[in-house]
Amino acid sequence: MTNIKRGIFIVIVLLLAFLLIYSMFFSKLKLDLKNRNTVDNPAKEITLSTGTYTAGKEIKPGYYDVTSTLGSIKYNNISVKKEESILNYPVQDNTSQDIDGHGKLKFTPSKFQQLHKDKSNKYAVDHTGFYLLGKELPPGRYELVSQSNSGQIYIYESEDMSTINESFDLKTQDKKNINLYKGNLIFIQINEHTSNDHPVVLHYKGKLEEK
Repeated sequence: MTNIKRGIFIVIVLLLAFLLIYSMFFSKLKLDLKNRNTVDNPAKEITLSTGTYTAGKEIKPGYYDVTSTLGSIKYNNISVKKEESILNYPVQDNTSQDIDGHGKLKFTPSKFQQLHKDKSNKYAVDHTGFYLLGKELPPGRYELVSQSNSGQIYIYESEDMSTINESFDLKTQDKKNINLYKGNLIFIQINEHTSNDHPVVLHYKGKLEEK
């Protein structure tokens, strides 16, 4: 082997080693609209007990539907009773996932199902979750009606959750008019619900002019 070929071989080996080390220790999987679908979502099903886990190690990053299969749990400070779920939860790479309480949580890749609409243009929200406007819910003008004893609403500018447009608490019989634009992400957290009605109903009132 000539000195030139040897030098090229060494450079290639070093480059491959660098790429391998970078992918193992420094490269992060970013969650965005490109993988927020059932085909490209990197999530993998897993069941976890109480403890603290690191995304990218014990659990793969991705979008998850998280369901309590046993006991009452707090997942990242969100209460989840037995058989209740958190939908479309983004588990970002290299973040801590905290599970407190007594029980188990089942993480399954999100289905990103659209919210159900009845004949009177009302969308029922039965589970805590993240809902993307233009995907799980059409953009427009809404009247939000709460039947939940307590909860919170966060409306983000986009799916990266970098900017909160609006946030407010939920109480029983609360009503509020909100404008939801395409690309907005709405997080609905249902903390306590005891009635037989849907915890939250979004009554569609009409279209909005896009920003």
